[in-house]
Amino acid sequence: MLAAGVALLWWLDPAQMPLPLCGLHALTGLYCPGCGATRATHALLHGHLMEALHDNALWVLSLPLALYAGLSEWRWQTAGRPLWGDPSHRPSLIAIVGAAALLFSVLRNVPVYPLVLLAPPG
Repeated sequence: MLAAGVALLWWLDPAQMPLPLCGLHALTGLYCPGCGATRATHALLHGHLMEALHDNALWVLSLPLALYAGLSEWRWQTAGRPLWGDPSHRPSLIAIVGAAALLFSVLRNVPVYPLVLLAPPG
């Protein structure tokens, strides 16, 4: 399913399609940490790193960590040990990721240069 979703996102440009609106943005006009992630993924699939960073820098910068976490989880489930670290540290990692997402969400909604650059286009 993931591969089919990625293939569909490679073919279809989310900037040209009416996608469902983010509930937070629709109600408040504020950007959540995920706003722009679909456009950023499309840009990454086409090799446009700077465009992807402009759409959602947190998403782009967190993809390597998410890939590593997924591989580590897969190895832990299949071989009984993660790639690195003790799985009992997951609550700390989840708290750090949550705090980073909250900080990013706050900063991208501050209408002051250069923070305004963190908001997704359009």
